[in-house]
Amino acid sequence: VLVYNPASEAMLGIARQQVPVSDWASHYGIFREDTSTPYTSAELPFVRAMRGEVVDESDIFVRNQKRPGTWISASGRPVRGADGQLRGGVLLCHDVTQR
Repeated sequence: VLVYNPASEAMLGIARQQVPVSDWASHYGIFREDTSTPYTSAELPFVRAMRGEVVDESDIFVRNQKRPGTWISASGRPVRGADGQLRGGVLLCHDVTQR
């Protein structure tokens, strides 16, 4: 992760840390819509975007030591170079808890 803006930190409740991708869901407390089933790393919208997939408005429930329950809508897009080669991904999140 090259950029982790302050809004991301506020939504997740945890500052960016060097955590392996395989541990992101458990480290940040990222759950499916049932609020109890953790996402697997392969299913996370950002990871999917880094694989070249387009992800639209995936609902995520965040619960960790700093966030007792926040709903986030996440959309991801792959990032490609001028040559068309996959270079990474970008994730846009909105706090939709009030929804």
